[in-house]
Amino acid sequence: MDAGGIDDGSTDGGSMDDGSTDGGSMDGGSMDGGNTDDGNTDGEPPCTDCTLTLTELRAFPSAEGAGSITTGGRGGRVLHVTTLADSGAGSLRAALMETGPRTIVFDVSGRIHLDERIELIVENSDFTIAGQTAPEGGITISGRPLLLAGGYNRPISSTDNVIIRHLRVRNGSYTGEPDVYDHNGIISGGSERFIFDHLSMSFNDDQAISIAPFFAPLTDGTISRSIFSENATGIIIGAASRANPAERISTSHNLFVHQGHRTPNLAITGRIDVTNNVLFSWGSRLTNVSGAGIELNYIGNHMTPGSEYAGVGQDNKVQNPDESDPPQIYTAFNYHRDRYPTPQLDDGELWTDFFSATLIPADYRTTTQFPLLAATTVTSAEEARADVLADVGAYAFVSDAGVPGRYVDSYDTLRLQDVEDEVTRNPFNKEWTQPVLPENTRGAAFYDTLADIPEFFVVQHGVTSNDQVIDTYDFGTYQVENAAGYSALEIYLAYAAGDFERLR
Repeated sequence: MDAGGIDDGSTDGGSMDDGSTDGGSMDGGSMDGGNTDDGNTDGEPPCTDCTLTLTELRAFPSAEGAGSITTGGRGGRVLHVTTLADSGAGSLRAALMETGPRTIVFDVSGRIHLDERIELIVENSDFTIAGQTAPEGGITISGRPLLLAGGYNRPISSTDNVIIRHLRVRNGSYTGEPDVYDHNGIISGGSERFIFDHLSMSFNDDQAISIAPFFAPLTDGTISRSIFSENATGIIIGAASRANPAERISTSHNLFVHQGHRTPNLAITGRIDVTNNVLFSWGSRLTNVSGAGIELNYIGNHMTPGSEYAGVGQDNKVQNPDESDPPQIYTAFNYHRDRYPTPQLDDGELWTDFFSATLIPADYRTTTQFPLLAATTVTSAEEARADVLADVGAYAFVSDAGVPGRYVDSYDTLRLQDVEDEVTRNPFNKEWTQPVLPENTRGAAFYDTLADIPEFFVVQHGVTSNDQVIDTYDFGTYQVENAAGYSALEIYLAYAAGDFERLR
């Protein structure tokens, strides 16, 4: 299979078959991830004694969506977080406040409680937060948000080219007041090129993620394989009034469980894909579209209402559209337990007016699918449910012995089980308890020959520097051909995150 290149809009390797008459067939179910293999097909166990060929340089090998073009800290310094303290030498804050391309790795695990927000501006752009490098337990941020915008204690500007993986963001602040800025999770006032992947977002008493083009364009972004649960609201993308464009955004393979609404809210001026997300036990509504100029693919999502809390008709909404440039929504092949237990080519009854709850006008919808954004693959809603439940949220770590592992904290474990068992809980709950995490520190022998790549990886693969490009990696049960030219550091980060297990 030739996975093809980042297409920024072509339908190769990921389009849905919109020619079906019964609404049940789909094509494009294979991974368009810039990789080839020896013939493993969807639904089979991972291949053994096979070769996975990486043919394209993306944010990381399994990156999907519009944000897959992000480079983050590629080619820059490696900064080590060695303390759980809010600030000072070796802190996450100190690493983020640096300038120039940098990859941030963790030599500790546990919870970092912020006493004040981390406020970044354009000079702090070009970074990768690699939460998968932490010891068992991973990293949680609480207390205050991560702000990619400035505008408070620092000048107004964007923060661009950002990769964040395998991080829990659980602010946990609640005062009873609504819309408190410091109770958000991640905020951006404008970012070009970003990917938020495998995050666990909960206990954020405003938005879990709020990104809008207030100060600069919001373009080429992905939010993928992340859990959203018991935040006041989920995701806001864009804003009703904006001076800058917001376009080319992908949200895919996320899990919204016991989440009130905004899954996500969309107020953008161009293309967005909302595909293969799983939603269970929501409150006020699901996705809300507003403003002018949006071109939305809403495909292959899996929706199961809870047994209480969600009102009748509280699914997807359109609010205050611009009648001179109304939204164009392609909605197809979504599963909804009550409305579309058999996914259909036309599932327009998922969309109603925000105020009247009547079906949206026909001219708000299109029967022609928009070309999917870069590196996007869409499967059936049922396949997506199984895929997401098996691989979502912040969990990856590497043991001191060099074995990639999964640590799903107690909160995420319960939420995943709730979805499996269809246990409804209050999506508006504010009685939060932060999970207790193991606090581990890397042993002295973890890094030896090289300061930033663990000794086990250096020895196994003959690594001599972070930037070395090795053609072939042998992981025992499979091999990786690095035709894309990823550096040794990037291959280690992908190994730690489980990318190759995901792709093969």
